[in-house]
Amino acid sequence: MDPVKANEWLLEMEKNFRLLRCGEQQKVEIGSYLLTGADSRWWNLKGVREPGMNWARFKVIFREKYVPKALQNAKCAEFEHLKQTGKPIAEYEAAFTNLAEYAPHLVATDEMRARRFEDGLRYEIKRVIRPLVLPTYADVLDRAIIVEQDEMEKRKYFDSKKRQNFNNEGPSGQKRQKPESNWRNQRGQIPKCLTCGKNHSGECWRKRPDVICFYCNEVGHIKRNCPKLGTGAILPRGNQGGGNARPGENRQGNQGNRSGTGNNQRQGQVFALMPGDAKNDEIVVAD
Repeated sequence: MDPVKANEWLLEMEKNFRLLRCGEQQKVEIGSYLLTGADSRWWNLKGVREPGMNWARFKVIFREKYVPKALQNAKCAEFEHLKQTGKPIAEYEAAFTNLAEYAPHLVATDEMRARRFEDGLRYEIKRVIRPLVLPTYADVLDRAIIVEQDEMEKRKYFDSKKRQNFNNEGPSGQKRQKPESNWRNQRGQIPKCLTCGKNHSGECWRKRPDVICFYCNEVGHIKRNCPKLGTGAILPRGNQGGGNARPGENRQGNQGNRSGTGNNQRQGQVFALMPGDAKNDEIVVAD
């Protein structure tokens, strides 16, 4: 039997014994019974020499026969440096169980086995398990599987959130803008208004029915955007002014103070105080 087949045979026996829950001497009897040919003859000679052998001693003798010492030392060193790294817990546990057979002195007790398995876990899992100080190997393995499942569920949740955020954003990572948004576009330019066709920010004047032009007296634009401004159209003097107002407001200003010459200049007002009337007035304060 070559070394690879010999190791596979021992691993298969270990798996079957865990299912059968056999005693140590029963494992030796079953394992030796399944040997055939030259292997069976070798064992009959070896078994007579060591009666009452347990399964651990059987594996040591079996490996001395079929697995070279150099290979055993290499497997032992591999076990000492075994880490989970990017492997899932199931693969790490299988490699741990396989290589531990070549270094029985490192896993002599269940607690030593638990600490060795715990030390090889990824940091994200180990930092959760180590403070618990779990006493047995089975407890460490069970808790490690639970932590790994929690990490997988958390990763799936965040991946789902990223996909939702990507669907709500453009290819460049910027949030999609509405057609009438006041934000500038990617080139820093003010977007074109769909109502008036001009580039401006804020609410369009044409959407506000309460805005009236002081030049042409029409609703929907202001004086500086008046299409009739500068065309030479002569408008009534009462419709000209320097700003905008809402409908219903008095836009005549102080027309009573304007002159009839049309220059729209204010005239000064002179008030005369009569001495006889002032001292008879109650609101006049004498010095």
